[in-house]
Amino acid sequence: MIIQFECPDCHKTLRVKEQYAGKRAKCVHCGQPVWIPRKQEAANELVVDRSAPRRRYEAAPTADTFEVVCEACGTAIHVARQDAGMRIQCTNDECLGMILAAPPDERKRDRGAKADDRDLPTGAAQPSAADEICEKIANYIRAGYTILYLVTWEEDRWGSKLSDLALAAGRGLVLWSATDGARPRLSDEQAATDPGMFLDQIGLYPAEHVFLVRDFHAYLNDPLILRRLRDLAEALPGQRKTVIFIGPVLEMPVELERDIVFLELPLPEIDDLRPVLRDVLAAQGNGRIKIKPDDEERLLRSCMGLTEPQARKLLQRALLDQDRVNDDVLWSVISEKRQLLKGTELLEFWDVNEKLDDIGGLEWLKEWLERRTEAYTERARRYRLPQPKGILLFGVQGCGKSLTARVAARVFNFQLIRFDVSGVLSATRGSSEQRMRDVLKAVESVSPVVLWLDEIEKGFGGVSAGDDSAMTRVFGTFITWLQENRKPVFVIATANQVHNLPPELLRKGRFDELWFVDLPTLEERRAIYEIHLRKRGWDPARFDIDTLAKNTDKFSGAEIEQIVLGAMYEAFSNHRVLRQNDLLDVQFATVPLSTTMEEQIDALRHWASTRARPATPTSAVMEMIAEEAHAART
Repeated sequence: MIIQFECPDCHKTLRVKEQYAGKRAKCVHCGQPVWIPRKQEAANELVVDRSAPRRRYEAAPTADTFEVVCEACGTAIHVARQDAGMRIQCTNDECLGMILAAPPDERKRDRGAKADDRDLPTGAAQPSAADEICEKIANYIRAGYTILYLVTWEEDRWGSKLSDLALAAGRGLVLWSATDGARPRLSDEQAATDPGMFLDQIGLYPAEHVFLVRDFHAYLNDPLILRRLRDLAEALPGQRKTVIFIGPVLEMPVELERDIVFLELPLPEIDDLRPVLRDVLAAQGNGRIKIKPDDEERLLRSCMGLTEPQARKLLQRALLDQDRVNDDVLWSVISEKRQLLKGTELLEFWDVNEKLDDIGGLEWLKEWLERRTEAYTERARRYRLPQPKGILLFGVQGCGKSLTARVAARVFNFQLIRFDVSGVLSATRGSSEQRMRDVLKAVESVSPVVLWLDEIEKGFGGVSAGDDSAMTRVFGTFITWLQENRKPVFVIATANQVHNLPPELLRKGRFDELWFVDLPTLEERRAIYEIHLRKRGWDPARFDIDTLAKNTDKFSGAEIEQIVLGAMYEAFSNHRVLRQNDLLDVQFATVPLSTTMEEQIDALRHWASTRARPATPTSAVMEMIAEEAHAART
C-alpha cells in the first residue's frame, strides 16, 4: 500500500509506504519536516493502492481524448476530454505521479512562454520606484503645490525625467543653475545667474510653468532669499507654477518647512541599469564579452545602490580585459561599493572567503538559503514575490551561526556588512534614534547587502515595551524599519540567549524564519573534521574520522576546530607531521561547553522545539523533545 499526500510547505506530491504512516520525515523536494498521515487521518488526501484498478488510456487518441506526458517519467497518457483540467495519476507503476491534464490548445497557448513562467501571475507589471515617484510629483504639480525639494545625486537622470513629466502635463519648463542662469531666458538680456534676481523673474514668466532649480541649498541662509521664497509660496498657486529644487543636500531653514514638500529620489533599479551595462559591453570590443542572462542579472544586482555614473565607471573597470563574467568580476563590483560607507563607524565591511561547502551540516538551513537566492531575480518580481527580510539564528555557541551569516553573503552574491547595535547609543536624547536611522539609510544606499547583527541580545536584550530608555526607542526604530523595508537588505541576526530578546522581535513578519542551531550530529562532526583538516592541507583519508567523530559527542564545531589546531601545534613543536594520536590527545584533554552548560542547552532545546525550525535534519534529542511537546498538547 502506498500513501500519497502533499507537502504543506512546497505542495509537491510525496509517496511513501504505509508502514511509515504516523511518523515524521523530510520532504525530498524542499527538505522541510512533514508528518506522514495515517490512512484514516487522510480523508482529504489521496491513498493509492497498487493493486487497485486504475483508469488507463491505452488506445490511440480520438476525438474524445487527448495526450499528456508525465514530466516525472515521460509516460504518454491518453486522457478523456471530460477530465481536462483535472489532476490525474500517471499509469506507470514505478511513478504514480500526479499530472495536470491540460488540453493541447492550452499547451499551445503557453508554448511561447518559458516553462518556468507559465504559472506566473498575469496583469500589469509592478511600477518601478522611479515611476511611482514621478507619478507622485505629477500629482503634486496638478494639485497646485508651489515648492518641491528633491534630494538626489543624479541631476541629469532626474532632470530628463522631470522634463518629460512637465511636457506630459502640458507645462513649460525652465532650468536654472548658478553657472548658466535661467534657460530659456525671459528676454534677450544676459541670463540671471543671481539667485535673488531669478526668484524675482519667476513671476514674470507665463502661467503653467515648472522651474527646475539646481543646487539652491547654498543660498538658503540668506534672509532676503528666504523672504522671496515665502512670498512665492503665496503668489504661485494662482499662476499654476511650481518651483522644484533638486540637489544632493537637504538643508532647509525652519521658516520654509511648512511651505515645501521634501522627496528623496530613488537610485536606479535593475531595469534602469540594464542600458548602462549594454553600453559598457558594446564599448568593450564589439561584443567580445559573452554574458548569460543569469550572470547579467547578478551583475546588475551587484550594482544596485549606485548612481548611473558610478555604475558605468565601476562596470568599465570590472569588465576591463575580461571575456566573460565570473565570480571575480562580481566581487570586484561589490568590493568597490565599500567607498560609499567611509566614515560610518558603526558599519563594518567584511571580506567573505568561505563558501557553502565550508559549513559542516546545517543542511536544512543551507537549502533554505539557496532557494531564497531566486527571490531577488526579475522572475520573482513578475511573480509578485516579496523580497526576503532575513533570519534569526540562535542556539549553542560555536555551532556555525556567524559562519552562516558570512556564507549567506556569498550565496546571495551580496556585500556583507556587520552592524554593532550597542554602538548606536548616545548621551543626548533623540540622537540615538537619529543615529540608527542614519545607519539604516546608509545600508539601504549600498543595497543589495547582507546586514549581520552578531549577538543581537547584547544590544536589544532586556528591552521592554513600557521602558523609555534610549535603547527601547532605538529598538522601536529598528523593528519598524525591519517590517517596512523594501530595499534588498537581507538581515541575519545571531543570538546565544534568545530568552532575553523582546517578543516583538520574534513574531512573524519581522524575520522570515527563526532557526535553531544545535550541537552537530555524528555526520556533521565527520564533515567538520574533514573541512578543517582539508583547509589546512591535510588529507582526511589519512585519519580515522569515524573514531574522532564518535569521541567528540556534544562538542561544538568551534571546539572541533580547536582540536585540529591544538593537534597541529603539538605536531609542529615536535617537528613531525600531524598524526591521529595528536588529535586524540587534544580531544581527551578538552572539556566541551555542553558539559558545563548542560542545563542551559537543554532549556534552549525545549524552547526551540515548538518555536523554531531546526537547522539540521532533526536529531534524536530534538525528535524526543518534539514528541514530548506534541503529547503534552494532545
